[in-house]
Amino acid sequence: MKKLITTILSLSITLILFNSCSSDIDDLSNINNTDNIASNENEIEDDLKDLIEEVSRGELDCIEFIYPINLILYNDLNEEIGTENVVSNDEFIELLTTLDINNSLSISYPITGINGDNEEFTVNDNDELAEAIKLCKQFIIIGQCNTIIENIECVWEVAHVNNDGLDTYQNSIFRISDDDLLQYYHNGETYRGAWFFYFINDSLHLNINMNDDSLGLDWNLDWEVIYFDDDFFEIKNGDNHFILDKICPPCEELTFEECQIENTVNTSIFNLNSYTSCIYNSENILNSQDYNIRFYELLDDAENDINSITSNLYTSIIQTQTIYVRIDDTITDTY
Repeated sequence: MKKLITTILSLSITLILFNSCSSDIDDLSNINNTDNIASNENEIEDDLKDLIEEVSRGELDCIEFIYPINLILYNDLNEEIGTENVVSNDEFIELLTTLDINNSLSISYPITGINGDNEEFTVNDNDELAEAIKLCKQFIIIGQCNTIIENIECVWEVAHVNNDGLDTYQNSIFRISDDDLLQYYHNGETYRGAWFFYFINDSLHLNINMNDDSLGLDWNLDWEVIYFDDDFFEIKNGDNHFILDKICPPCEELTFEECQIENTVNTSIFNLNSYTSCIYNSENILNSQDYNIRFYELLDDAENDINSITSNLYTSIIQTQTIYVRIDDTITDTY
């Protein structure tokens, strides 16, 4: 194989770790807090209490309580020992957070609330209250997903999870167009379609529908959302498992930054696959389907094509690190 690019050192990625930063990441496991509501309908178990506290703190803006709310206080023998009448969110929060560990509360039903459409509703027991709060949380999560994915300034690059070779859809692109429809770029062609988020029971799903029959065989499916944050969606249907990485061009330089993992020293995870569009752009490569890209910790390894980094999710344990990139042209057999 002849060497086409002799200055591979100039095509390197610098990974920079931040020692501290904050990030709002949605853990999908947190939406399933209502599975084990109290066996005694009058008792507020910890899961439901946590949900009520979220509403009281104003963290769920699609539901709010109408006060006053009457509560009954029980001891550990389930004997009534008093009553409480709360008239505000602050009083409700204080009561929930200062409750003796041996005591419990029950709500005197029915109680009323206001939903996100500013409509008054009534709940008659713990199960109905937990369900109303759960639906509110799901509504908020769907709104978050739509806000994240509908940024028309960015695109979403496809990567196949645990893929060891060429993949049909690797590095293809989804984006939301100016008319709010889905556009998909693959092998030099542009396709149109639609997508939307929804819940099945407590599981977040993404429905994709492409207007091309051939693509539809692989994409027009019910995708379970395994994980998402502001820059990353992981979706799965059976053996089909993809990552969608947000790319917001242009890429001014090949330097990327991530937050340090909490309670670690100089340790952070970099999603190398999310940088491929920037790398291809830096080399003026328009049709990435004709190329393979790999990452290495050492320049000699990159030149000799040995010891490549095998996982897209790379763990760095130093403050600043250089990663070398090798691009192979599968048509001309050069790199």
